[in-house]
Amino acid sequence: MYYNHNFLSFIFCLCIIKCHYFLPFNYFASKHLLRFLTFCQRNVTTDGQYDIEFDGDQLLYVDPVTYQTVQRLPEFAEQWIPDPELPQDAFLSLGTCKYNIPRAIKGENHPPEAIEVATVPTDQQVVETAVCAAGVILGLIGVVTGLWFIMKANKSCQS
Repeated sequence: MYYNHNFLSFIFCLCIIKCHYFLPFNYFASKHLLRFLTFCQRNVTTDGQYDIEFDGDQLLYVDPVTYQTVQRLPEFAEQWIPDPELPQDAFLSLGTCKYNIPRAIKGENHPPEAIEVATVPTDQQVVETAVCAAGVILGLIGVVTGLWFIMKANKSCQS
């Protein structure tokens, strides 16, 4: 499957925003971002499960009910230890990215039809006059209310 360059730049921007808001943007977050982009851009055929593969080995599995990340292979856990400072949400982001990419491509290839709203022709001068009249009325109400409060305060001070 061919990925459009605009689509990849869109995914890259989303990844940067996600890492910036949910992780402290330091060395570990940068390594996570590179891993995130590596997995997102891979074209691996899937069997309908939410998993992440690299070189044919299944790395992580995201449970679709609880959205918890599970390491499938015990020997994989010995070879690759994730950064301890990365939260569990970072691995959930990997699974979410893998899940959402085909849907985003489908939406980009077949966008919904634009709905055009019919405009009602109006006279611009009538609209401006109505706005001006409403402003004057609101101003008069404010002045009358202010004078009423001033008179009430004067009466209470004199008593």
